[in-house]
Amino acid sequence: MTILMILTGLQTQLLAESSGVKTSAGHNNPAVAQWSVQVDIVDPGDVNLEPAFRVAIYENLLDELAKTKHFKHVFRSGDRNASGSPDLLILKTTVRNYTPRAARLDVPSPPWAGPPS
Repeated sequence: MTILMILTGLQTQLLAESSGVKTSAGHNNPAVAQWSVQVDIVDPGDVNLEPAFRVAIYENLLDELAKTKHFKHVFRSGDRNASGSPDLLILKTTVRNYTPRAARLDVPSPPWAGPPS
């Protein structure tokens, strides 16, 4: 849920900034679709995350950004085609805090999950 709020904030910021932005090609284009975004690998910071969970966050970011259709292209980290994109945003994600669902008191575990370990 936190990630979606960050992405929503990014979209709002892009909409606000894009009206006055002059692209490197010299065009004044108010459309957000002029931008491409490269999603970097998720940095776990000081949080101990399982590698599979980090990959799931990364893949979800790629999917959700592509669904918005606010970007010309959504590139993966290390994509060689990204370097040729003149209006490229790089999204860096760092996890600052994470509480597993079973450990949070305000969110009950589903009945099929069994007791917390």
